[in-house]
Amino acid sequence: SLLFGAITVSEAACPCNIQNGRLSCQDGSIADFPEDLDRLGCNLDYGSVWGLIIENQPITILKANAFAMFPNLMQIVMSFNQIQIVEKDAFRGMTEVRTLFMKDNNLTVIEDGALDPLVNLQTL
Repeated sequence: SLLFGAITVSEAACPCNIQNGRLSCQDGSIADFPEDLDRLGCNLDYGSVWGLIIENQPITILKANAFAMFPNLMQIVMSFNQIQIVEKDAFRGMTEVRTLFMKDNNLTVIEDGALDPLVNLQTL
């Protein structure tokens, strides 16, 4: 019954959902992206996501391969977070992304080449 209780709690704890192909999360729920999605028990169909809306989160670093579990992304909205660093391979594989919004973060470092995979980017 202990295991059952843990499963019930983790499923109930997922602060994110997907609506019409867009994944969004409750404010303040994601500090470590994307690891917190697993840690918080989110069992979502990431392949169906074309838009990612991660705002008002305490995220400070966009790590290498941050979006690897979202192979069909076309829009990334990561505004109003606390992102300071974008690692070189954060956007690896994100060749279909057309829109990237990162308004109102604390960006201090965007590592060389970090935006290179975004070959179809139209709006930054």
